[in-house]
Amino acid sequence: MEANIMQILQEVNNDGQKSKVLKLVKRFTMVLLNKLDFSMETIGKILNVSRNTVSNWCNRFEEDPHGGLADLPRSGRPKIFSLKEEKEIESLLDSSFEKITAETPLAGNDVKNFIKLKYKKICSLSSVNNVIGKIGFSYKMPQPVHPKNDKIVMLNWINKFKKNMRELRSNLKNKSIEFYFQDETRFGQKTIATKIWSKKGDKIKYLNQNGFLNSWIYGAVNPVNGKSHAFILPTLNAVNMQIFIDSFSKEIPKNKHVVMILDGSRARKNGILHTNKNLTLYFLPPYSPELNPIEILWLFIKKKYLSFKLYNNIEEINERGVWAWNKITPEMIKSICRCDYLPIYC
Repeated sequence: MEANIMQILQEVNNDGQKSKVLKLVKRFTMVLLNKLDFSMETIGKILNVSRNTVSNWCNRFEEDPHGGLADLPRSGRPKIFSLKEEKEIESLLDSSFEKITAETPLAGNDVKNFIKLKYKKICSLSSVNNVIGKIGFSYKMPQPVHPKNDKIVMLNWINKFKKNMRELRSNLKNKSIEFYFQDETRFGQKTIATKIWSKKGDKIKYLNQNGFLNSWIYGAVNPVNGKSHAFILPTLNAVNMQIFIDSFSKEIPKNKHVVMILDGSRARKNGILHTNKNLTLYFLPPYSPELNPIEILWLFIKKKYLSFKLYNNIEEINERGVWAWNKITPEMIKSICRCDYLPIYC
C-alpha cells in the first residue's frame, strides 16, 4: 500500500510540469502530507522540490484555503501602445484597402513610420508586426475581382436559383437532386510558382518554363458528398465540353437528377450543349467566379500538385494532370468546395 502511494506521488510529480490542474494537485499534496505530519524535508524529497517551496505553499494555503494554491497573476511585459493608440492603428489599417487605388498600399514600414510620427515611439518592425497581429490583421493577397462584378446581381441570382430549385424539387417526386459545380483549368509549360519555405536571407530561384504546350482539366465536383468527375482534354471548346457532358451523364444513377452549375463561356453557352433528361445545366451570372467553389479547388491543385513542374511533351503534361486530380479525395472536396447557398434538401 505504501509503495502504491509513493508511485502515485511520483506520477503527480512527473506530470505536474505539464498541466495547471496537476500543478494544483501537487501543491495540495504538499499541504495534505504536511497535515499528516510529514516533515518539510520528506515532502520535498517525495515531490522533488525544495523545503522552502513546500513551506511556501503550505503557508499560502493556511492564509487563503480557497485561492492560496493558485498561481499569482503576472504583470508581464508592459504594453507598447495604449488601447486608444491600438484603435487608431486599427483605423489606419482598416482604411488602407480603400486607398490602394489612389495611394500605394501600406506595408509594415509605413505603419512603423506612422507610429514614429504620431506617437513619437521608435519600434522595431517585428514589434509593429506583433501589434498588427494582436489587433486582428494579417498581411495577405487580396482576391482578384472583375470590375464588372456586381454583388446585387449575384444575390438576385442566388435567390432565383433557390426558387427554381424548389420548383424542380416539386416536379421530381421520385428522384433526389444532386448539385455539381463544373469548370476547367489550363496547365502545362507555363510554370506555376507558389510560396515555399526557405532560410531567412537566402535568395531562392526556380527553373521557369515558358512554352506553349498545355492541356485542360475539365472537372465537376459535388461539395456535399465529395463525388467528382474529370477529363483531361487538349483544348477548351464546345466539342470537348460535349464529350465531358456525355461522359458525366452516363454516370448519373436513374434515381438521381443532377443540377450542374457552370459559367456561360463560349464553350458551354445555353443552346449549344445537349443533355439528357437526368441533367440540368444552370448557368452562373457573368463575372462571378466566387459563386463557383471549384475555382478554389483549381488553386489548391495547382499550388499543391502542379507547381514548379517542367514538361518535355504533351504526354508528360497529361500524366501529371491525371496524377494531380487523383490526389484529390472526397474529404478534400467537401472541405475546399463548401457552398453556403445550396438548398438544404441536397
